[in-house]
Amino acid sequence: MLVVVLATMLLASGAFGIWPPKSQAGDTFKPTAPHAANVAVELVGTPVAMTQQSSREVEVQLTKTVVTDTLTTVTVTVKITNNVMQSPPPTEVIGTPPVNAPTPDAEPAKIINASIKVLFYNKDNKAVGSGVGYYYNPQGLDYQASANVDIVASDVEGFDPATGVVKAYVDNLLTDKDPVKTPGPTSGRLATVASGLITSPAF
Repeated sequence: MLVVVLATMLLASGAFGIWPPKSQAGDTFKPTAPHAANVAVELVGTPVAMTQQSSREVEVQLTKTVVTDTLTTVTVTVKITNNVMQSPPPTEVIGTPPVNAPTPDAEPAKIINASIKVLFYNKDNKAVGSGVGYYYNPQGLDYQASANVDIVASDVEGFDPATGVVKAYVDNLLTDKDPVKTPGPTSGRLATVASGLITSPAF
C-alpha cells in the first residue's frame, strides 16, 4: 500500500509579517539517519510552479506605498525505492550480556517513516528554495519496493521548471529493524491523518 504525503516548506522566516515566509536551501546532503542513503530517490515528471501576487499598503514616514508580493509554489513528485539492509536490534538479554556477542547480520528492512528533502536551483545553479515531504506506512514499505511522495514547497523564488534543477534525498528514516518504534508518523511531530493523507509541519 502506498501512502502519499503532502509537505510544506523548510526553514521558515517570518520577517516583516509576510506569510508564508520564504524557504531557504543549502547545498548540503548529510542524511540524519545512518541508513537513509540506501533509499533511492528520483524525480517523477516535471515540477509544477504556480505564481500568485498580492498587494498590500505600506506606510513609511507618512507616505503610503502599494507593495506587490509574489509567491511561487512548486509541487514535485519523487519516487523512493527501499534498498535498506539493516541489522535487527539485539535480542533482550536477562542478566549479564555475553562478552563479544556477535552483531546480527543485515537483512532487508521495511520503511515505516521517511522524510525527503528537496532543494531547488535556478539556471545559474543557485539555491532558491527547499521543501520537505513525509512518507508514512504503518505496514512498512517492502525491500526493493517503491512509493511516490508529493512535495509542495512555498515561496521558491526564482525557480523555473524549464531551466531549474531539483535535487532530493532522504534525510530521516524509521524501519522495522529500529529498536524503538514511534506511535505515528514523522517521528513524533504533530500530524493530521484523514483518509490516508498525512500533513505535517516542516523541519
